[in-house]
Amino acid sequence: MEKKKKGGRSPAPSKGGNVDIQLSCAPIYTTSGDMSWSTPGFHTNGHSCLYVPDNDGTVVLFGGYNGSKRTADLFKLQNANHIGADDPSYPLDWEKVTLQGIRDRSGHGSFIRNGKLYVHAGYDSKHEVLYDMVEIDLDTYTTQTLEYTERLRNNQERRWHCFFLHDNKYIAHGGWNDSGSLDDLIVLNLDTMQWQQITPKGGKSRIAAVWPSARRWHTLTPLQEGSSSCLLFGGYNGSTTPLGDAYMLNLDTGSWSEASFKGKLPDARSRHTMTEIGSKQLMLIGGFRGTDETCKEIHILHTDDMSWTELPEKLTGPLFPIIRSGHSITKIDDNRLFISGGFIPDYLEPCYVLDVRKM
Repeated sequence: MEKKKKGGRSPAPSKGGNVDIQLSCAPIYTTSGDMSWSTPGFHTNGHSCLYVPDNDGTVVLFGGYNGSKRTADLFKLQNANHIGADDPSYPLDWEKVTLQGIRDRSGHGSFIRNGKLYVHAGYDSKHEVLYDMVEIDLDTYTTQTLEYTERLRNNQERRWHCFFLHDNKYIAHGGWNDSGSLDDLIVLNLDTMQWQQITPKGGKSRIAAVWPSARRWHTLTPLQEGSSSCLLFGGYNGSTTPLGDAYMLNLDTGSWSEASFKGKLPDARSRHTMTEIGSKQLMLIGGFRGTDETCKEIHILHTDDMSWTELPEKLTGPLFPIIRSGHSITKIDDNRLFISGGFIPDYLEPCYVLDVRKM
C-alpha cells in the first residue's frame, strides 16, 4: 500500500455582488507550489468524490480515468471544513493510498455510510463492466467485497448510472452495459443486501407506463436531503445528441411522472451535475450539449415552485474554471461545493471550491 502526502491550502473566497445568489470560486493550491493538480489522481474523470462529516471534515476521491488508465487509488483530504475559510492556517493535507482488494474502475457508484466508503459497479481498464459492492475502511484502508443475499436476474452490472442513498437503501437508475443503455430502477437494501427491481404499478410494461427511456450520464437528484421526490434530467442514449427531458420519481410509490416547470428548461445535456444548495434549490452545472460542446450556463431550480432561472453572465463569467463536463461536485455544506475532474483537459486543474451564499 502506497501513501504520499502533499500540503495545500485555499485562498479565502472573494465577496460577490448584491444578487439573489452570491458566488465566488477559488482554486485549491499547494503550499509548496511545485505540484500540479494534473498529476495522476487529479487528472481524472469518471471518479467519485464524497464528503465525510467527521471532526474537521474529509473529502475522499476514488478511482476514475487519469489519462492513461483507470485506477484504484484513493485520495483523502483532511480539514475539508476549512476549505475557503478566512483563516488559512489549517493545513490541507492530501494522502494518496493505492488500495488492495478492489479492481480499478471508473463510471461507478459510491456513497458514505457510517464513516465508510462504498463503491458499486463501474468498469475496469479491460472494459469489463462490474457489479460488485466494495466496502472501504477509511481509517485502515482495508477493503471487503460484500456478498449479495439476492441478486437481480438481469443487468446486475452497469456503469455511468445514477445513484444515491435514501434511508437504508442504495438506489440506482439506468447506466450502460454490454447489452446497451439501461432504463431500470434498482434498489439495494443495505441491511439485508437484497436487490429489488422496481416495476411499473398495475402490471404495466415500461413502454405503457410513464417511464424514462434508457440512458446514461444523466442526473437523478432528491429535491432536498431526505426527500422522497427526485428529479431526473438529461443524459445520453447513444444518439448523436443528448437528451433534454425530465421526470419526477416518487420513492414512496416507485412511480414516475413527467416533470412540469416554470421558466425555460435548460438545454439538453449529458455528463452534467445537479447539486442541492441551501434550502429548496438545485444547481445545474456544465455538461455536454453535443459535438463536444460544453454547456457554459449555470441554472438554478427553485424546488418550492419548480421554477428555473439562469444566472446572469456577470456571475458565470468568473466561474468559467468550474463549468465543465464529466466532473464531480461534492457538497461540503450549504455554502461550499468542491469541484474536481472532468473530461476536457483544459478544465481539469486545479480542484476548485465554489462558495454559494443565499442573501
